[in-house]
Amino acid sequence: MTIKVSELVSLDGDRFPEARFAMGLLYSFGYGVQKDDEAAFKCFLDAAQRGLPCAQYAVGVAYMTGRGIRRDYKAAADWYQQAADKRHPQALLELGLMYKLGKGVTKDYAVACSLFESASKHGISLAITQLAECYEFGRGVGTDIDRARGLYLDAAKINDRYSYGVHAVISSLYRDGRAGFPIDPGESERWHKSSMKLVEASLPDDDEIRKNLPPGID
Repeated sequence: MTIKVSELVSLDGDRFPEARFAMGLLYSFGYGVQKDDEAAFKCFLDAAQRGLPCAQYAVGVAYMTGRGIRRDYKAAADWYQQAADKRHPQALLELGLMYKLGKGVTKDYAVACSLFESASKHGISLAITQLAECYEFGRGVGTDIDRARGLYLDAAKINDRYSYGVHAVISSLYRDGRAGFPIDPGESERWHKSSMKLVEASLPDDDEIRKNLPPGID
């Protein structure tokens, strides 16, 4: 069964929180409707209050970025936590970053490292890079340069939305000779160029928007 965009608004949010979340995505991207961040937030919040992890994460993002609602780091952390409790991969990563930076929560490298490790099991390159950094600098765990180097290399093999940043990190490792990487200007430049190419290719299109919609939504 395929649900048309025009039918989403009429669906009962209590019975179909996924539909409310999908409507929020459409408002957020301006796909099939006029772009409206406040309307998107209301849809996300409606679905989040009904326990949908992806919507709880989306509400956290809204509070973190101030899109559709006033920026509130504590509220962002609270919603990320709810989604992370359900093992939402991105929420685990974002909550880890908040504990690393002390935004909305008390800074705690050990908690951050644990969250990065959980998120890394879902194959998120940034989570693996953050975990590598924990081992490189001994933040929240004991220093382990060999483990850090292996994790950096593992992250570089993954192709996802964070790859351009990971490649930039690898470039800096070769530039500075950190984490067991030799100083190699040529390799540093190669990874830098790769990062720039990935940045150019990272803009979302209609296919990317459709990929984020729940199954059955067209």
